[in-house]
Amino acid sequence: MGVTTLSLMFLEIVCEFMRSEKVVLVQCTNSKRDGRHKAADLYDESPYFRKQRRFARAVGDRWFIQSAKYGLVAPQNVVESYNTHASDLSDSVAWARRIAADLSNRVGRGEVILLGGTDYADPLEPELSRRGFEVSLPLTGKGIGERMSWLDNRSEEVLNATLHG
Repeated sequence: MGVTTLSLMFLEIVCEFMRSEKVVLVQCTNSKRDGRHKAADLYDESPYFRKQRRFARAVGDRWFIQSAKYGLVAPQNVVESYNTHASDLSDSVAWARRIAADLSNRVGRGEVILLGGTDYADPLEPELSRRGFEVSLPLTGKGIGERMSWLDNRSEEVLNATLHG
């Protein structure tokens, strides 16, 4: 192999390493279907979850659910219904560390958009930042009505831009 071939191979490796994904973390909700379901469908009872999911699918390269019981859950994972909220956790920092480590193992690094409320986002944001993720919290300081409206508006903007762009 010549120097040029090795240089190109090195460049390809560097580019792959530097490629980062946009990941959206959606908060679990109190309203759930009974029984076992794909995580993407378990929370369908909640209009708030449906709006988060729509935004995540429109904006993210990948999306996951931040579950108070199961931690980081891929949408296709099948999970059992439960009644746990992040405020019920005895050690939310350890929970957030597990989620950050799991996300780091799955995607490496990149941009993370946290859609969770205070109980979900506050312990997780510093753990993700420590692992080199670029974290944004677009819903911070908004009430539930404002959150739902924001999610609707941003989803529409992205989908319209995709259709007309």
